[in-house]
Amino acid sequence: MVEAVTGEYNAPQSTSRLNRPGSPHRSNCEVSVMQLPLEDMARDRSIAQGLDAAKEAWKQEAHAVVEGLATRGSSFTADDVTDVMVHKTQDLRALGGIFNGARAKGLIKHTGYQKSRRAGCHSTMRSVWKGT
Repeated sequence: MVEAVTGEYNAPQSTSRLNRPGSPHRSNCEVSVMQLPLEDMARDRSIAQGLDAAKEAWKQEAHAVVEGLATRGSSFTADDVTDVMVHKTQDLRALGGIFNGARAKGLIKHTGYQKSRRAGCHSTMRSVWKGT
């Protein structure tokens, strides 16, 4: 027999609607609304650090390669960009800044994910992009 619970439920500020009693979207996991912006800020800070550390010649070439792949009309990933680049950078987080800039300019859009082809990436997921 299930015992009825009475009284008012005061959800903590950091709990999303997914975990509120009576929600049709109730799950067993805790999703913190407060963590999402912090995680986004940490990601953006990491990308900015990588981009700041990259040499200007690498940045210019990366921009040109992304723009060139975008105009082809087919899907591409970071692997496709680094495969054709002559200049190298120590910190590939910089490529996130290149993609974010191209997306902000309306040159590309995110279309999904696929596993990386690079052996050193151990099949981690990569964003798939396509020119707009």
